[in-house]
Amino acid sequence: MVARQARALQVLPFFKAFMDSFPGYLTVLNEHRQIVFANQAFRKAFGPEGEDFLGLRPGEILGCVHSEETSWGCGTSEFCLRCGALRTILESLEGGEWSEECRILRDEGNGLEALNLRVWGSPFTWEGERFVIFSIQDISGEARRKTLERVFFGEILEKAASLRERAGELACPSGLPAEVEEAARRLREEAEELEGEILAWRNLSLAERGGLDLHLEEVRAGEVLEEVRERLERRYPGAGGRIRLEGGGEEISLVTDPVLLERALFDLARNALEARPQGGEVVLAVREDGREVVFSIHNPGEMSREVQAQVFRRGFSSKGEDRGTGTYEAKLFVENFLGGDLSFRSGREEGTTFQVRLSRKRAEPGQAPSRNS
Repeated sequence: MVARQARALQVLPFFKAFMDSFPGYLTVLNEHRQIVFANQAFRKAFGPEGEDFLGLRPGEILGCVHSEETSWGCGTSEFCLRCGALRTILESLEGGEWSEECRILRDEGNGLEALNLRVWGSPFTWEGERFVIFSIQDISGEARRKTLERVFFGEILEKAASLRERAGELACPSGLPAEVEEAARRLREEAEELEGEILAWRNLSLAERGGLDLHLEEVRAGEVLEEVRERLERRYPGAGGRIRLEGGGEEISLVTDPVLLERALFDLARNALEARPQGGEVVLAVREDGREVVFSIHNPGEMSREVQAQVFRRGFSSKGEDRGTGTYEAKLFVENFLGGDLSFRSGREEGTTFQVRLSRKRAEPGQAPSRNS
């Protein structure tokens, strides 16, 4: 039966060429969950030579350790009852499209290997027989990354916060020699920067997955810019003389998430400081425009047309490799979570100005992290 079904499918016009054109792993299963077709990508990744895969079930060809626990093969052991692949296939055979995650422990003779897969099933009928197009995506790398992120952003952030607290205790006036107190003060500032950077990367990771919670509070715009300036001076010693705050922000207030706003402005200001021409000055300013608060970050340099076209793209940087998250992160925070608008203009005479527009009151809270979370 399997051989007959395989021949019938392969004589369909363009069927094999169409399936083989997909870079992902695709198979066709019959109503007994047996493989009657596998595309080229699947055969290269998992399949034996020739057509020896015909008649096998997914767990058998993937090397699942449970596929040989009973004489009936894949899908018949007690462990298979919780298998996402089996549920997907059975649901699809009943006529519905289905998708689940599937965790497989495989053994191909070289030791155990854990696979994290995303599987999809889509049913179709041909000449009165039921089939399922069964596709597989290996998400093992993504699963490992999420696990590492949970450890890093959980335990490491907790350790960084503890370090900051201990450094703060050392920095309190205690009658120690001046050089010791100065070293303790610098240690506290470095610990605060470390905690802030870890928190920022956690926020970016969560923001890209839509898993953030906003923590709204009323803040003074001038105080936010002052904190940005102080962070720049700590990050770039000696740059303080090249950063200027324009007055007028002390009485301007708005309701927002201060953590995300400060980070977005810091990203833009850091970018401006690094991009300014020799001797140039970075100006941080804020003003009111009706019901909106407008922050601006200016430097006298001009961005090329090539840079302007890519400035908000993730991973793009004019400063070299392993950069390119700053302006992207600012755009993501401002527009997706703070309900505002981030734009820029750049020219030879006017220099470059990034502008953040926010409503004085955030109308509909989105998803972003709190300062103390």
